[in-house]
Amino acid sequence: MVRLIFNILFLIILAVFVAMNMSYKTDINLFTVKIEQVSVVAVVLLSIVAGVLYSFLFYLASYFGKIRKDRIQKKAAGAKQKEQELKDREKNIQKTVQEKVIEEKEKAGLLPPEGEKAEGNPVGRIVPKLFQGKKNKKAKT
Repeated sequence: MVRLIFNILFLIILAVFVAMNMSYKTDINLFTVKIEQVSVVAVVLLSIVAGVLYSFLFYLASYFGKIRKDRIQKKAAGAKQKEQELKDREKNIQKTVQEKVIEEKEKAGLLPPEGEKAEGNPVGRIVPKLFQGKKNKKAKT
């Protein structure tokens, strides 16, 4: 930023020195307005100032664009992280619910104890299937 300001000031000083050594006059036509006998020094200085202002505004627009882009990327990264945390919580809750259902069934005597094996079930436990939608009783053909 300091380098940019230094270059701008240097160009303005250079234009002033060049313009002071010239005594030429010119006519300017700005669309419908015609200005006669304007010093070339004034035209040069106004041109330089207009170019510097345009360049500075272009620089500011790109700078703020970068800031906005970075902010959007940070929000997207935060959203992905929150989504992953929610998935992990959901898995933990589902696992805890399944374990509690099994414990309650064992306490009620609906499931064999952990050491015994049930027929057809090598693990010896019946794992309930939670969070499944209702099945259609009528099959459509």
